[in-house]
Amino acid sequence: MKTSKRVIALALAAAMLLSLPLVSAAAAVSEKKIPVQTRAETAVENVTENGNASAILGRLNSVVKARIRELEEDTGALRGTKVSLSIASATKITDFDGNVYTLIECAPTGYLIYHDESGIFTEVCATSHSPYYGKSGTLKYGGLGSYYSIDRYSVCTDLIEQASVEARSTPVLAEESRRVDETLKENKNENVLNYVSGATDVLLTAAPVKAAANTALTAAASKTVTVGKWTVLRNYSFFTDLTDCGYITGGKCGYIAAGILLTYDTAAGIRNTVVTPVQYSVSSSGRYSIKTALPTGLYNIGVGMGYGAGTNAGKIKNVLQTYLTARGISVSHTELYVPFATDTAIANKIDAGRPVIWFGHVNGLGSHALVVYGYKYGGLFAGYDFVGHLGAAGKEEVYFSGILGSMYTYQY
Repeated sequence: MKTSKRVIALALAAAMLLSLPLVSAAAAVSEKKIPVQTRAETAVENVTENGNASAILGRLNSVVKARIRELEEDTGALRGTKVSLSIASATKITDFDGNVYTLIECAPTGYLIYHDESGIFTEVCATSHSPYYGKSGTLKYGGLGSYYSIDRYSVCTDLIEQASVEARSTPVLAEESRRVDETLKENKNENVLNYVSGATDVLLTAAPVKAAANTALTAAASKTVTVGKWTVLRNYSFFTDLTDCGYITGGKCGYIAAGILLTYDTAAGIRNTVVTPVQYSVSSSGRYSIKTALPTGLYNIGVGMGYGAGTNAGKIKNVLQTYLTARGISVSHTELYVPFATDTAIANKIDAGRPVIWFGHVNGLGSHALVVYGYKYGGLFAGYDFVGHLGAAGKEEVYFSGILGSMYTYQY
């Protein structure tokens, strides 16, 4: 398996006042109404503020359309249905240190978030609007799974939790924003940046594709399937059909992700790790629902160990070890941190048939945890792309690049 460039940090979560006022998504495309189209052919507006705006807008538009076409193909393959998206609006948002990202909202649903100085799309999704959709105020991006707005009274709201954020977190989160911005720029996509800047007139489309599994991985073939350009867990439909993940408030995403990991094993017939209907259920239409009792119980185990809401690979390992041992289930654990937690390490676990909990930061402060169930390598935007369940409604299938702090899974 090829290695990709390692992207180290991501842990952002809340802050105030540190940037310019931003344009709302609804207002970003001028006063005229943008019609829904069958393909992403609408020009992206309001995405640059320099003297060469017209040329750069045209070039960025081509990159965005290429990424949307790839998103349509990927989502269509995993969903087994045709997906058509168009660009509805584009606007600038910043992190907590004032570094700039471009938010593109699509129609009928979907969004992309692009880091301007690295040429990297940090996350894209076709099946839901972004958490910023219809929101007012100054929009703040805290990285994958972390979305905020600041109102005119300087109150910062977590758009997932729908709760205000303490101001004392600002200095730490601003520093994390700087680290993430620097890391993204260290791993920038030269292909995209050269095209957008006008340094080249060619947007390359033939980046190398990951080689097929070697003989040593032959046994893993029964644990994964190839869908389009993606390698996904054989029972990946559990994740796309997991419309209720037992979400609990308070920044407990690590415990929610751990509950998803456990329920996958039961739903896929690997091992009975959870109990139905107390901890999860399946509807007549095949939709999965995790009961809040499961992540709440895991959180309570964590509290008993002295942990709070924030987690990382080590804390979730200890929680799940306690949970599984109490049920007489013995497993081995994989707990890795940067620099050993890499894109390749995640892909290897998928090849071995195991979903992986991805954590955005080593210390768990402000980071998000999600469950990865597939990957692809190569293509226009090169490197690894992952698909994961973000542990929230409507976020069953989000594609992202590996900005990683720690990772965890277990195996029998």
